[in-house]
Amino acid sequence: MYKQTYSTDISNIDNVKRNPQITMDILKSYSRNICTFATTKTILSDVKANNNVSDTTLYDYINSLTELYIIDDIDAWCI
Repeated sequence: MYKQTYSTDISNIDNVKRNPQITMDILKSYSRNICTFATTKTILSDVKANNNVSDTTLYDYINSLTELYIIDDIDAWCI
């Protein structure tokens, strides 16, 4: 399922060809930062460490992953 997401689904959501490696790096960064107060800026910095990509492009990838229901940022809550 994971491979399907970064290799096919990310491009099929709106018929825009996307780089699977960038998608994998975004997902890895989100995974690493689960349950933290990481900002989008942190995610972007992680991805840019391995890829030469603009902020606009990264936001496009993040929006596509959100449309696929892979990413869903929620507010923190405490008990």
